[in-house]
Amino acid sequence: MINFKRHFNSSKRISYQSIKNKNFYKEIDILFCKILKKKINFNKIDDVKYLKIDDIKEIDSGVRSKYQKKFVEIIYPEIKKIINYIFEKNIKIRVSCQAKFKWKKDYDKKRFHNPKINNLNKYSLILSDDLYYKPTPPHQDLSNNGFRSSSVIIFYFQITPIFKNSSLLAIPQNYKKSRILPTYVNKDNYPNAIKPSIVKNLKFQKPYQLKRNNILILDGMTPHSSTKKSEIPRIALNVKIHPTSLNYLYKIYNKKKKFQKNNLREVNLKILEDDLIFFSKKNEGLLYELSVLNCLQGKFKDMKRNLLKLFLRKPKNDELDKYIAGGLLRKTLENVTQKDILEVYKKNPKVVKLSCADSINRTIYESL
Repeated sequence: MINFKRHFNSSKRISYQSIKNKNFYKEIDILFCKILKKKINFNKIDDVKYLKIDDIKEIDSGVRSKYQKKFVEIIYPEIKKIINYIFEKNIKIRVSCQAKFKWKKDYDKKRFHNPKINNLNKYSLILSDDLYYKPTPPHQDLSNNGFRSSSVIIFYFQITPIFKNSSLLAIPQNYKKSRILPTYVNKDNYPNAIKPSIVKNLKFQKPYQLKRNNILILDGMTPHSSTKKSEIPRIALNVKIHPTSLNYLYKIYNKKKKFQKNNLREVNLKILEDDLIFFSKKNEGLLYELSVLNCLQGKFKDMKRNLLKLFLRKPKNDELDKYIAGGLLRKTLENVTQKDILEVYKKNPKVVKLSCADSINRTIYESL
């Protein structure tokens, strides 16, 4: 079992555990072959390197749609124990495909259609060609997941072998503190790419834990990308789990909840604030949840002070407000509007279902 206290308290925020099912890869390969309607050995370099871009797209589409249920049946048993430990209940999962095709050294000179996503539901669509033909820019998933949680858990399954000439998952080797890193919109319209000056110092590399038969566990604060060379296609699968409350923290850190049914909401929020202050001394990513809680309390100075601690560099004037608005409204950074920012400073701000702010409210009410 993953030691989540150690995971969330660490700076690199990456863990792993072994796959239990000895037939895991065989069962996945059978599904891939059904999708493509032809026999391919996905463990054999001579088969994988001759995959066509249409093959990659068909697999991606098949995983996300027609064969989704079958992939869930294979993958869920591998992560069920972890999910039940943290959330104390069975929850539905979705399996996504993370695939890379091949490209040449001049890949950065090419531009592909990479649309701006205004509706989070559209993230289930097939990837744009840009992400098949180029390495994924270094980024963190806090915004990508609509600011739902700094602790969103990402289970990553490498399916094709670890070919050195494939574009593989990469994480920074020189990442000493869990921080929100400075971002920009790159020329391919990737909305939260980490700035090149920061990337250079972080030294992204393939993690030693990345092996077939391992499940890698990352989270919303883990910087990650893919390596730049790709002469052989790569296929991986992942599952993201979004906490719907903060109750998992009490289990991980073995702390008793002190909310009372007869307390005013403000009193229970203060109890949760004190707990988050305690948790965030160990898991600094929780400064994000603490700042959203401060917003709900109307403690705007504390809100900005706590969120500012989480940034590696001082953000622009309205950036803090955008991060908070995203946590209220479950919006990605690029989709937060000036109208959304006004919600931050209302006495009773709008809280969207399954947002970070909603998970804070659920933490109190589910405990009573």
